Amino acid sequence: MKSKITDIKPQKRRSKRRSIFVDNEFLCGVDEEIVAVLGLKVGQEVAKRKIEEILYKEEVKKAKDYSFKLLSYRPRSIKEIRNRLKKKNYSLKIILKVIKSLKRLKFLNDREFAKMWVENRIRTRPMGRYRLYQELIQKGIDRELIEKTLNNYREEEEIKLARELAQRKLKRSYQNLDEVTTKRRLYGFLQRRGFSYDIIQEVMKELKGTENEGK
Repeated sequence: MKSKITDIKPQKRRSKRRSIFVDNEFLCGVDEEIVAVLGLKVGQEVAKRKIEEILYKEEVKKAKDYSFKLLSYRPRSIKEIRNRLKKKNYSLKIILKVIKSLKRLKFLNDREFAKMWVENRIRTRPMGRYRLYQELIQKGIDRELIEKTLNNYREEEEIKLARELAQRKLKRSYQNLDEVTTKRRLYGFLQRRGFSYDIIQEVMKELKGTENEGK
């Protein structure tokens, strides 16, 4: 025996939401878009499969809206969106559907995300290739894709950024320290920023030469 939609009411606090009643009992709240897409109306007979479709469409819509909200703050990797949806307890089926839709709409693209991430980090928080590599790994970016992205980050540019960071640190934080302590702290700072041993040594050697010229 089929059930019947007995009422579809606009929700008081959310004008674009509708409360669906089946056999005079509240079934769920859905977006008005779902009502239109599924052609729902009062008096319509609905089988169990149709009810499941209504509930599924609503969950997909909520998961997609949540993803758009996250993406409005900043670009995200596929892994980031997947993990955030998991935390919201969406099923794997819904997560995969939402990710597929976002990729099709070009809102999710790990290649573009990796490129943007590296460019933004270099501009706002300079760091070495190793640190960038580790951050992108945490974001779920494929290792081969990371290598291709970081190929555009030339060694000369990396040395230049490490040098600028070191000079800034020397002026602001290490002015009153002895040479040994300064060297140790500066090395640790550049290492935490992900610069390689060779680049750190190169920068330290340059700075030492500059100091000697000033004496």
